[in-house]
Parts: sequence; C-alpha cells; structure tokens
Amino acid sequence: MATMHEFAMGQQDHILANPDVPAGAFDIELVRDMMLTLSHDRAEYDLCNDYLDGKQLLPYAPRNTTAQIRDMQKRSIANWIPLLVNLPAQMSFVDDYRRHLKQGR
Repeated sequence: MATMHEFAMGQQDHILANPDVPAGAFDIELVRDMMLTLSHDRAEYDLCNDYLDGKQLLPYAPRNTTAQIRDMQKRSIANWIPLLVNLPAQMSFVDDYRRHLKQGR
C-alpha cells in the first residue's frame, strides 16, 4: 500500500490522484476543495486574460480632464505581451556560421 505522500496532494492535504480508488468514484470534499482553488485563482486569470486582449484600465488622470487628456489616456494603452514573447526570437542570431561544403565543389 502506498503512503499518502506518494500521490498528488491538494491544498488541504487531500489526495488528488490515488490509483487504489476505482474510476468514477470521487470525494465530495475533494471536489469542493478543487472548486475553491479554481474560484480563488479566477480573478488573477481574468486580469491576465483581459490584459492580453487589450482591456486594461486607463492610466490615472484627474476627474475633470479635457478631451485631449482622455484621448491621450486611450492612446497610451499598449499591449506588451506579444513583444515579450517575440523579443527573444527576434534578438537571436548566429554569428560566424559557415556551412561546410564537400570537397570538389
């Protein structure tokens, strides 16, 4: 028989994966623990997903601003996530690479 520490554990030391339990069986407390984890992480996930979609909050400005300031607020929002993903690939290059050609060519 395996010990409790050999299985995947949840937040409250519940066993998440136990090969001794038949398929289709579940513990209602385990399901509640998993739902609590999902609901706890949901706000952070939504914030990151909204940022990726370009739905950020406007930068701070006083309440009674001019139309020009409000326009600058809207224009100042920039989605930097694609740049962070693509920048390492764009900066990579091979220096002093030479193909070895077969003799006789």
